Amino acid sequence: MIDLRNGYFSNDPLGLWAIVFVNYTVRANSREGRKALEDLARKNGVSTDGTPIIKSLSDLTNLTRKGFVTQTIRALDGSQCPIWSLCPVIKDPRDGVIAPDAFLAFTRNADGSPFLTERAFIDNFNCLQQTGDWCDD
Repeated sequence: MIDLRNGYFSNDPLGLWAIVFVNYTVRANSREGRKALEDLARKNGVSTDGTPIIKSLSDLTNLTRKGFVTQTIRALDGSQCPIWSLCPVIKDPRDGVIAPDAFLAFTRNADGSPFLTERAFIDNFNCLQQTGDWCDD
């Protein structure tokens, strides 16, 4: 998830992002927590481990505010793991911008198939790579 509230191309041209780890808390297993997670699962679906998918910053903020999740940035010295991600976005990916040998990393189900929510993204990547334009809808 990327927070784009303050713009992207104007405010982060390098695509430099802090990696934030989100973990469920014991409070998420309370009656109120289970209800909130069930509502979120109905709205967004569940991941391969059965936990609700958090798709929006407002969902994440709400869960954090209620104490159902924590957000943690690892040690700045890098001793725990990398804390930065370089993830530039191509402003206009048409007309051959995606190289023929480029590949896409995406979430997969246990059987190796793409996670359902990734399908449109994968299809558009392939169309842009192969034809230089977006897929026909």
